[in-house]
Amino acid sequence: MEEVWYLPPELELEGIDSWNIRQEPRRDSPVLGVIHSNEHFRVTDRQGDWIRVQLQDVSGWSHCKMPSFYGDLEALRPVSTGSAPFRTAALRRSRESKEQTLQKLLKTLHAQREKYEALQRSASPEVVRAAMELQRTLDNFEMLGISLDQLQAELGKDLGPDEESVRLVVELNRTASYSHSDFVNPQAESCWLSTFFQSLWHSRVFHTAFENLVKPVTAKDGTPLKALQKTWRMYEQASTSKTLVPVGELVAAWGEGYGDCSEAFGKFHQASDLQFLSDLFAFVPVPWTGSATSTGQLHELVEQLGVQSCPLLVFDLTFPELERSSMQTLAWALRPDTDLGGARLVAMGCYMEDIRHYVVFCRSLSNPAEWLFFNDLPSLAAGAPGRFAQWLDVSRACGRYGACPRMLLFENAQASLSLFQKAKQQSEEVPHRGNECKIS
Repeated sequence: MEEVWYLPPELELEGIDSWNIRQEPRRDSPVLGVIHSNEHFRVTDRQGDWIRVQLQDVSGWSHCKMPSFYGDLEALRPVSTGSAPFRTAALRRSRESKEQTLQKLLKTLHAQREKYEALQRSASPEVVRAAMELQRTLDNFEMLGISLDQLQAELGKDLGPDEESVRLVVELNRTASYSHSDFVNPQAESCWLSTFFQSLWHSRVFHTAFENLVKPVTAKDGTPLKALQKTWRMYEQASTSKTLVPVGELVAAWGEGYGDCSEAFGKFHQASDLQFLSDLFAFVPVPWTGSATSTGQLHELVEQLGVQSCPLLVFDLTFPELERSSMQTLAWALRPDTDLGGARLVAMGCYMEDIRHYVVFCRSLSNPAEWLFFNDLPSLAAGAPGRFAQWLDVSRACGRYGACPRMLLFENAQASLSLFQKAKQQSEEVPHRGNECKIS
């Protein structure tokens, strides 16, 4: 394909006397040059509404369509087609001045920006659609010769969608389950660490925190942060190769021997190299009251401690030894029918009293009603399936296998967004101190 095209001079009636040539066929690509009114150029290729332009020594891409409010008309066109459609378009819009058009666009822009900001604050997945609508309106301004920089200078504020925030919201609202694997437990005493890690792995909030805040940090060998990074990488590899995950790095950093699943989370406050993540977590002790604890009571504890806005809530349940029937009753009382003030249950760690062993149930993202079961010593709960279709089955499994709930992990995506943005900004401002950047 090779034709001679031009920018019709009739478009000057609409205030359009130039057209951008971009490096790539997309709106955010750098501008390489400009086509002026009635200027001819060669077109060598076309991809949808984008044409490959050769103008003197400039080669790039131009979007050939007019702004959407003109209808389905092309601004750039072959010389052979003439200009009658543009005269028709100009007549159709003769009653509407450019100033009136701009006022309409400004009104639309303000409404879309308010909608986008509200959805961004709530970490709603609808922010993606809102960002696209906002960008289309900004494109219409550009087609009228008004750039984003000019608009922002005139109105005194940022107008374009924040791509970083949109990306974070998408991550925090992920609906596809992460690939997963099981851990080895060579000494039959590291179950508390594997259940701790499985809980983190299946949290969208912590996954987002790790990818954006933890992975970029250069950690020292032998530190908890380095152990977390190495184990995360090994887990990723094991989940694709369907092999077991080594636990040695966690054992070396968190400690050998038996431990408590809830206490494992305390490392984020205790280890100096993990304290930049400490504001992600709030620890809520849950004392035994003589009866099964409900989610309503958990909510009261959260309000008493004032940690409603914390991204990750770790509940440490302290109970005496219970009968298996009581374990089932307790698990059922903790059923996640409703969110905990914006936070939802991600994982429930259970302790098998008779054999001193931890297991964990983690929520599936692909099917939120379904729960995945992780047990690094499968022979100790022989016959237990790898997933349960509903919480009723989870509670029954607690009774059957003598697994008493001891740890609950809740996540709040909305509360985490502002913390991620602030921490990201701090780490970019002081990159050499990234591992000291505290989320606060």
